Amino acid sequence: VLERFGSVTRTVKEEFPHLTIRTIYSEVDGYSPTTSAKGTAALLSSLADAFHYDKPSLVVANHDRHEVLAVAQAASYANIALAHIGSGENTGSIDNKCRNAISQLADVFFPATKIAGMRTYALTGSEHIFVHGCPSMDNAAAAVRSEPVRRAELSGSGAEVDPLDPFILVVQHSDTDTFEAGFDQMTAT
Repeated sequence: VLERFGSVTRTVKEEFPHLTIRTIYSEVDGYSPTTSAKGTAALLSSLADAFHYDKPSLVVANHDRHEVLAVAQAASYANIALAHIGSGENTGSIDNKCRNAISQLADVFFPATKIAGMRTYALTGSEHIFVHGCPSMDNAAAAVRSEPVRRAELSGSGAEVDPLDPFILVVQHSDTDTFEAGFDQMTAT
């Protein structure tokens, strides 16, 4: 929700004007394991209040970040049904521990692949596992079939990009086990 990352709150309010949008701040500056833990704790506390007052019937947790673990904990303690998108993946980092903990707290699962579905079953024993692919990949496939994005539709942070000009998109996922090397890794890329 922070302005320096493009302020998703503004975008959500524009796209869903009929909904009441609750903004919850939990970012602790510093980008370290300590600040991740502190941010998770702040988010858990705020979500406990939000779920108490809003009383959702279902909460959806997406993948494996530490913030998502706070979502899963808050929903579980409030006895709110929890759906976990991206269960059963295996990345070999702290993300695995977060993802598996989220799965242990969840009630319904949406792994991206059959193998991830089997891992989810081995972890949870649940009969509520539905393999339907990955929403991010679905969005990418839909984008390929869509009309090109116009400059006026772009938002977010960073340099201006004209989508009609040729460009290369490079995506690099940080390694949470070697966070201190992130700057050097991005510089090398």
